[in-house]
Amino acid sequence: MPATISWYIENEIVYTHYTGGLTLTEFEEHISDAKDMLESSPRDLVHIIADVGDVEEALPLPDVLKAIRNFGQFPANAGWFVILREKSLIVRLGFTMGTSLFKARTRAFNTMEETIAFLKEKDEAITWDKADESVLHVK
Repeated sequence: MPATISWYIENEIVYTHYTGGLTLTEFEEHISDAKDMLESSPRDLVHIIADVGDVEEALPLPDVLKAIRNFGQFPANAGWFVILREKSLIVRLGFTMGTSLFKARTRAFNTMEETIAFLKEKDEAITWDKADESVLHVK
């Protein structure tokens, strides 16, 4: 499957990993899964890390926008949306435009270390000792 989604820290940080190419249907299912995870969390803020470093073929921008428009708003507890390891301007543009439709706070970083440092600065309540490193596709 070209996309996986897991808790990096239960109820605090969702980690998504994309590989190869993604169909519109898969992308819509992935967005729905992320929304369900955020809604299941009792936390006021739940952050998402989208690891796009292994994307080989970007979903066409009109498809991304269509999927997001059809989806509606993300839950109120959606925190920071961090794009990790993006190599393609097209991929970054798609995620940036998509998250702007959700009115999400978005940042992009090249490494997990930068991502963690940023989230530590923005949300001091994250319980980093509960991080599940096994879900990461990048160390």
